[in-house]
Amino acid sequence: MSKETLLSIDDLDLTAASDTPFDLEILNIKGVKTGIIIQVLGSESEKVQEWTNRQANRIRTQATQKSVTGKDKVRTAEEDDEYIIESAAVRVVGWKGLKDEYTKDNATRLMSRNVHVRMQVLTASNDLGNYSKD
Repeated sequence: MSKETLLSIDDLDLTAASDTPFDLEILNIKGVKTGIIIQVLGSESEKVQEWTNRQANRIRTQATQKSVTGKDKVRTAEEDDEYIIESAAVRVVGWKGLKDEYTKDNATRLMSRNVHVRMQVLTASNDLGNYSKD
């Protein structure tokens, strides 16, 4: 194997690659391109992983408090929805083709009101091939 074909650990760094946004063209509910481009971080990006870990730690803390107090705190459907919406919104770092400027609040609003957009963002973020250097 020649030196030209060898890869370094940095070449395989999926975390760094996932920090580079993927331009996702949004389809409408009929599958037609809208011209709207959403810039999406990969699920392995540092920002997404930090958010995911914070949420997991919060849920574990609540479970621990339950075992100490003996009070059963059941997650509501609304809490589950909020988690999914925020999970999608944290992956969005910009967009083109929308009148509204990108802000974190607008990203959350977009994800909360448009399930078809939210699903496309989560799917693109979880498709690690979108973040490959190849």
